Amino acid sequence: MLRGIVTGAIEQEVEIDRQLEGVMTERWSGHRMPQLMRALLRAAAYEFIYHPQTPPKVILSEYTTIAAAFL
Repeated sequence: MLRGIVTGAIEQEVEIDRQLEGVMTERWSGHRMPQLMRALLRAAAYEFIYHPQTPPKVILSEYTTIAAAFL
């Protein structure tokens, strides 16, 4: 599953970034974000968009936990 999410996020990077730009602020735009956090955000966005059967609470919990491990 993880491999599919990572591969899918990479394949859909341009589309995901386009959608994320619509909700990001100038202060937190993708180019200002640390690379690891940007990658996690893309993976989470991929799950939200392409795996709607996964509950949003689960996605948020998973990626929050992962991100916290790197802070």
